[in-house]
Amino acid sequence: MLQLNRKAELAAITFKILITISCLSLVNIVWEVLDMKYSMDGYNFLLNVSNAVVVVVYLLAGVFFMIWFYTAYKRSYSESPKTMRYPPVWTVLGFSVPVANLFVPYVLVANLWRRLSLADEVNQTERSSPSYFKIWWLSHLSVFLGIPAIYIAALANMTGEELEITQFVLSGLGYLLICNTARYAIRLVRDIQTLQQ
Repeated sequence: MLQLNRKAELAAITFKILITISCLSLVNIVWEVLDMKYSMDGYNFLLNVSNAVVVVVYLLAGVFFMIWFYTAYKRSYSESPKTMRYPPVWTVLGFSVPVANLFVPYVLVANLWRRLSLADEVNQTERSSPSYFKIWWLSHLSVFLGIPAIYIAALANMTGEELEITQFVLSGLGYLLICNTARYAIRLVRDIQTLQQ
């Protein structure tokens, strides 16, 4: 259990770092654009660096989340394989395999929640998963798939000032969605950890 708690805490810490970096990137870019200290070349460089750093930390937080989730899921699966339905390997494959990564992780999180939150162990009644799970997952999909797709389309179809404004808006929206995703991911980790104790 101690190892699981450490993995949960490490996942939560990386999400907190992600929130901090996303907020700082947003503030820094807005400040520089409003202050007009740099030319657009400086702004584009700053935007690209900020985006790269946020993407790397987002992926790193995702790795720590998967490590924790695999361990938490495996623990519950070993206690009750029939009620868990899917083997623990899907906690990693679900995030990695295209198309499966659109729904498998959400299904596994909800499945783990139901298994852990049996409200009445005598009657085996289970509570449905919290509504914030859906917000977390939709926010994650927006960050992971939606924003990059729109960003690529903008790069292919726009030029000049229109492209620069679009990049700024999409980056800002991405940072806000990342903060939302990370905040709910921290809550998810903590709630599941509480149920597993």
